[in-house]
Amino acid sequence: MHIVNYVSSPALLDAVNVAIALGQPLLLTGKTQLAWYVADCFSLGEPLVFNAQTTTLNSRQNYAKSIAR
Repeated sequence: MHIVNYVSSPALLDAVNVAIALGQPLLLTGKTQLAWYVADCFSLGEPLVFNAQTTTLNSRQNYAKSIAR
């Protein structure tokens, strides 16, 4: 899949560049086309996409909240 006309906000592209510079993953929701665009730009093949359900997100958020306490 080639995303030719993908347009993103400068802030989102900055976040991608920071993640790349730090060698860290960038976890986003609802940005599948961005993942394909970045993968295509760097010839990385298909991006790793995790389709989360509401229950999955809620359990992860609750886990994060319990750690923060």
